[in-house]
Amino acid sequence: MRFDLASQLYQFEWELRDKLTAWSQTPVTAVTLLGGAMFYLVEQSSEVGASGVHLYRLLLVLGLLGWCLSCVGMVCFFVGYTYEKVPRLPNLLAHYEVLKQHYASEGGERAGEEFESYLMQQMAVAVDINAQNNARKSRWLNVAGMSVSSTLLFTALAAGVLLYFK
Repeated sequence: MRFDLASQLYQFEWELRDKLTAWSQTPVTAVTLLGGAMFYLVEQSSEVGASGVHLYRLLLVLGLLGWCLSCVGMVCFFVGYTYEKVPRLPNLLAHYEVLKQHYASEGGERAGEEFESYLMQQMAVAVDINAQNNARKSRWLNVAGMSVSSTLLFTALAAGVLLYFK
């Protein structure tokens, strides 16, 4: 593998991490707003006439289940991920100096090759861990997004039932 390809893969996974975090703002906002709407609809449940109360409660329960699943998705999205970085520049320079001293008897030419191999190995480990984290976070963000959609649907239907049977 070439160094520039490893570097691009590392940068891609790091940028994807940032994009996923930015994309999570919509479900977080939606979960917050839908939580308020669901709370209001639960408080208004006594206003629904007898003929629509079962449908209204069913829609509320389905909406609340979707809302809870959205919350679980968002918590799982944010908690438990440690992203791997390549070693810091002072550590890399120290490792390179050790390699130069070790290969000084051979003219020091091999130190550059060994250092590049070491750096690519560090990048490969970081890319692998970061790609796994991004894949898991993407799945949880998808769960949260789908749950927000279903919650929005059930909340809107419950609001319609409330207005119709009030």
